[in-house]
Amino acid sequence: MRRGRYWCACFSLTLIGAVSAQNLPDGEGRSTVAKVCGGCHEVSIVASQKMSRPEWADLVDQMMDKGAKATEKEVQTILDYLSTHFGKK
Repeated sequence: MRRGRYWCACFSLTLIGAVSAQNLPDGEGRSTVAKVCGGCHEVSIVASQKMSRPEWADLVDQMMDKGAKATEKEVQTILDYLSTHFGKK
């Protein structure tokens, strides 16, 4: 019974991440943002923000401190994507 609940929870999180990615503009890094950021919250939260690259970097650092998991390369990809698509104009 426990194994079934675990599988269901994993499947649900994967499905949520896939659906959430649809809310993001196309571009290099979209899947990384959906995977890393969407692992904890809806990516629509990300899409509603407009910040400079240093502001995004501070926010990503905060999220990493709270438990977000990403390699250094993924963090740079995330920052490039967020700065390009959700940067201050």
